[in-house]
Amino acid sequence: MSFLKIEKVLKAAGIKTIKAELKDYTTVKIGGRARVFALAENFEQLKTVFQTCRRYNKPYFVLGAGSNILAHDKKLNYVFVKLAGRFEKITQGSNRVVAGAGVPLFKLNAFFMQNGFGGMEFSFGIPGTVGGAVFMNAGAYGGQMSEWIFKVYYTDGNKVFIKRVADLEFGYRTSCFCGKDLIILKVVFKIQKSDTKTVTQKCKEYLQKRIASQPYTMPSAGSVFKKFGDTPAPVFIEETGLKGKSAGAAQISPKHCGFIVNNGGAKFRQVFKLITKIRKTVSKKFGIILTREVIIIPPKEE
Repeated sequence: MSFLKIEKVLKAAGIKTIKAELKDYTTVKIGGRARVFALAENFEQLKTVFQTCRRYNKPYFVLGAGSNILAHDKKLNYVFVKLAGRFEKITQGSNRVVAGAGVPLFKLNAFFMQNGFGGMEFSFGIPGTVGGAVFMNAGAYGGQMSEWIFKVYYTDGNKVFIKRVADLEFGYRTSCFCGKDLIILKVVFKIQKSDTKTVTQKCKEYLQKRIASQPYTMPSAGSVFKKFGDTPAPVFIEETGLKGKSAGAAQISPKHCGFIVNNGGAKFRQVFKLITKIRKTVSKKFGIILTREVIIIPPKEE
């Protein structure tokens, strides 16, 4: 009953809630019904969501573009929060660009292209939001988010804090936000002057590389595993002979074995089975344990 109470409290506070299934909000197109799915349009609404969840002792999950998420098919006993409204805005100062955590990377890249700002081209085509990309220090083709960040505004659910890039503990696919109950609100990016034509051309080239080398048009949760040392996980997976193997409608992509794709109607258990099989097989063959990059959302008991 607590989830019903939470939904009533949120609605009374003017916070929009919708009926939602995670399969419609994740790039792998898998996931069950959310008990509560709220759209927070400003910090006060976000704060209300957090405080309400804590009052009723229920877990919450801030969802970006759902691009590194594998959610269970069962009913998901969480309050999911989507950052909307002010969190989806981009503004420009004299030498900085400020983007809300809910801004899709495609939108941020379009802004950089239109204004002739270079440097962020490597991120063009990454299906995520600013918040999610900064959280995990997303990167590709030799570039990463941390190189272009000036400072980040974030919250613990009560107060707003600010940290400059040197204090954000960025590393390979990690930051000071990982494993902590902290939520990114907005990010201040550095500007590198270029021109629209050059930036647009670079973005197109990176996108073409993605399409040529990855199952870009197929539903997936992105790269399943992190690099082991300096070696990309697909190097190990390729050697196991698992490339192209399936479990129901889930398949280790025959195009790029770092991805598990949904060929239509795949279930959580099928994708998880392949993740487990990859880890066990790679461990047996090479004596190493691959670290999962994809975030698992279990159903949790009410």
